[in-house]
Amino acid sequence: MGAVYPSIVIERSTSTPSDVTLSNDELARLLGQPVRQALLRALLVREAMSFSELKRVLNLTDGNLCTHARKLEDAGILSYTKGFRGRLPRTEYRLTAVGRAAAEKMLGASVPKAL
Repeated sequence: MGAVYPSIVIERSTSTPSDVTLSNDELARLLGQPVRQALLRALLVREAMSFSELKRVLNLTDGNLCTHARKLEDAGILSYTKGFRGRLPRTEYRLTAVGRAAAEKMLGASVPKAL
């Protein structure tokens, strides 16, 4: 039987810059992309998802997911936690309060109940 390693968080990004204010047009442009909408839907259904889970569920490449997530992080929509689960690195994404409100406003009734 293998050794059991605890989860260790080594970095946390709240990614909610107080100086970021998006107009409705900017928000619509940012969240209007189908990949970003799918990312928001996934995080509305599940509070947090790892990079690997999002990549698999959304069927994206590493680079594509990373680029879209970064845009949402910069706008204060997503936050992430980096750490290790055992010896494996793990990045976990969550919607910020601002991101949850924006996603619910933009996506409304089109949010699935479960993945």
